[in-house]
Amino acid sequence: MSCGSLTYGFDYECNDGIGGIKQGSILITQWDNVEAYVEAGGIVTGITQAATTNFYRYQVRKFIASNTAAGVSDPKMGTKSFTSTFNFTLFNMSASKNVNLQLLMSKPVAVIYQDNNDKYFVIGISNGAEALTVDAATGTDKQDMNGYTINITAEEKHFPLEVDSTVVSGLSISGDLS
Repeated sequence: MSCGSLTYGFDYECNDGIGGIKQGSILITQWDNVEAYVEAGGIVTGITQAATTNFYRYQVRKFIASNTAAGVSDPKMGTKSFTSTFNFTLFNMSASKNVNLQLLMSKPVAVIYQDNNDKYFVIGISNGAEALTVDAATGTDKQDMNGYTINITAEEKHFPLEVDSTVVSGLSISGDLS
């Protein structure tokens, strides 16, 4: 995005939005599986996936996934950057999840998610995102969670980009890790 003048303001907004990530909407692939993407006006209108690669669907329950993004500008250095932090939980520890989550931590990834307003967004598309922490916990009491809390962070030159829904429907998506 070039340096320029503001192009518009914002009118008073209606109270018609809803927070959160839509249940079952998390798609993750290794970053090097995204060969190219096309972005116009903050919207991804095309993604070229490497041949024989997949985005993997993580089926998670509602109310346990979130993304926050923060922009930081340093006028002294003339720089700005945006940090997105994506968190979600998987229940029930298992050997297969241990292996898969170790692989998730081994290379940069791209994460697409759908919010509860039915808009898709992506983090890690331009620089890759990193699974910085994966915490496994058995819990203490019987009603405690047994599972994993995953934290994926992306440092990029923009807020999470919106992804056109037709792009998502054209992706090769496989596997459910629930």
